[in-house]
Amino acid sequence: MDMPQPDRTPLAQIIDWRGELKTVHTRIAPRFARPEVRAGADRDLAGLLAPVARRNGWHLAEQIGEHTPDGVQRLLRTARFDAEAVRAYLDRALYLPNAWAADQDRRRDAGVPPEVTFVTKPALTRTMLARAFAAEVPAG
Repeated sequence: MDMPQPDRTPLAQIIDWRGELKTVHTRIAPRFARPEVRAGADRDLAGLLAPVARRNGWHLAEQIGEHTPDGVQRLLRTARFDAEAVRAYLDRALYLPNAWAADQDRRRDAGVPPEVTFVTKPALTRTMLARAFAAEVPAG
């Protein structure tokens, strides 16, 4: 059986992504009081967009060249920043596959709140875009 080959992303598109990433970081940087935290946020954001198998502290740390996940975890756990202002630029939402949504034991074990239900990815995207528009996040 032939395995489908992933599409190759043109180098120009990757360069555009890096430029857009810098634009996002420039917009959120003032929300971080300390320069070390600002720099960490920039690295972590790049790590989140990298092709890693799992989005956890260890994998992100490895992707951005850290030897331990301490810095990645510190940003989320103890760093002081205006989380709501950053959230307006970097929205996030839990996508819960239908199989998980229907499995109460799995939900309980993973700590999935009862209000989180199955929603298709396009519907979740529309909700996130509506929040961005309501928050008047700059675009363009």
